[in-house]
Amino acid sequence: MTETILLFPTTTTRSWRKVSNQEKETWFDLYLKHSNQNGESHDWLGYEELHLEPSVEFFYKDILMPVVKSYLDSLHVNRNNISVHVTKSFFNVTDKSGINKHNHEENHISFVYYPHIAEGKERDLMLFQNARKHSNEPYHAFFADNVTEWDPFNSRVMRMEVKEGYLYVFPSDMDHDLDNVEGDANSCIKGFTDKKALYDTRFCVAGDMLITRNHSNSYQRTLSPPEKWKNFS
Repeated sequence: MTETILLFPTTTTRSWRKVSNQEKETWFDLYLKHSNQNGESHDWLGYEELHLEPSVEFFYKDILMPVVKSYLDSLHVNRNNISVHVTKSFFNVTDKSGINKHNHEENHISFVYYPHIAEGKERDLMLFQNARKHSNEPYHAFFADNVTEWDPFNSRVMRMEVKEGYLYVFPSDMDHDLDNVEGDANSCIKGFTDKKALYDTRFCVAGDMLITRNHSNSYQRTLSPPEKWKNFS
């Protein structure tokens, strides 16, 4: 008997929920609040504090964190010893523009949530393996010219479907971007100054989280509780 065993997979977690029009309106209101005079909003521009807004506390508390817990449970992490902190949260709203491949490796866990996607604006989320070569490759780029079908055994990039209501949680150090189709513009920050314009977009809420231990009893190779930190700068 021959058996193929998949070793060392990278874990991501996805959830889906139906998004109400009321929730969409709430996010759109926050976009208009957290944007500049040109209707541009992004963490690159300093708008990264959505998680502090009372109107969307329900999302972080009742939607995001259960998915994060599920993600950690899939890895058999003992959640009794740790706390998860949202460090920043921001909008990444586009029409037919892409995003550059990047990561958020200054954090531990990242998420992307799509409360609204206009028809025709769907684009797959692309997640990339960090290593220069797949762990099964004998050398860099061997698979590029020598495989007949892509799957987790040989692929360094995975295409994740994006639909309205999808929420993805994944390691922050994973490079990621969006699939491009013919006619898409290059990556750029677009401006949207009213709700009518926002209804014609791919509307993404993104953010990052840090894991700390919730006690000072032992080291456990985690960051100490934030209340024990002190800034001397």
